Amino acid sequence: PECAVVFRYGLEEDGADGDVVDVHLAEPVTPAAAVAVGAVVGAALVQLSAEGWGTRWEPAATLGGSSLVGRLRIGAAAG
Repeated sequence: PECAVVFRYGLEEDGADGDVVDVHLAEPVTPAAAVAVGAVVGAALVQLSAEGWGTRWEPAATLGGSSLVGRLRIGAAAG
């Protein structure tokens, strides 16, 4: 699916502990879109972890719900 990704730096009111990537879809979440986005987000989490970054995925979607799929928090690299 085509995904519009909104990037913003963490905000205090969100209790942010690093960069935040909000993932939105152009349409309400369908099962096929959820699987496709899950594969992409999973691959990104594996790659970021392999490079030493701390990550946390916060799912926010329900099937047929809003366009917000979830929020990816990226902490500082270990080192």
